[in-house]
Amino acid sequence: MAEVNIEKYAEEAYNLMVDSNPVFSFEGTGPKRLLIMAGLPLSGKTFFVNMMNRVRPGKFQQINSHTTRPVVAQFMGRKRPVYDTAEHRATFEVTHRLVLRVLKNGWPVIADATNLSEKYRAWAVDAGKAAGAEILIVFMQVTDTTAKTRLYERTSGSSATFETYEQLKLDLEPIDRCSAPYLVVNSEVDISPHVTDVAKWLCGESDSVSGVRSLHSR
Repeated sequence: MAEVNIEKYAEEAYNLMVDSNPVFSFEGTGPKRLLIMAGLPLSGKTFFVNMMNRVRPGKFQQINSHTTRPVVAQFMGRKRPVYDTAEHRATFEVTHRLVLRVLKNGWPVIADATNLSEKYRAWAVDAGKAAGAEILIVFMQVTDTTAKTRLYERTSGSSATFETYEQLKLDLEPIDRCSAPYLVVNSEVDISPHVTDVAKWLCGESDSVSGVRSLHSR
């Protein structure tokens, strides 16, 4: 698909999402911080974010590819997302612009997608850098056995199958290649201490998070 069409679809989807949701015009009170969630399907990203919303409701904004992609697909004339290259590029162009807009409006932001490599999370990292935001990446980890169990027990939420999980594992880059400060969270144990710690950081109640690693600490 021609590049100009991707830009057109992204622009149309972005404008619709901004115009239809007043949150994109609200001014936040800071701090300008960006939490990027990363991990395979079934690794606990959604659970972590939901817990964040419970402990600090209304204190930050959330941008995720699952919400943006269907809007992009609509403007591409599709009844549902098909996850091809053009749709992927348009989706993450929109999410990049939304993250940048909300950060510049003064909100802490959670950017939620699989984000399995430096290349695939650039949409969020670049937005954070452009806005002058502090950035933290949370990598959610899970074993294959637990992922299968969660899939069989799930009644709603992500449409990911175990085949999706296995396919995306091929894109999973070693965590220590991460160029931003990051925290590794094992979702098979109690994650509430991490949730509380990260929520305090994101909302400006703390300037550090226990267990964070960075290029300077390796």
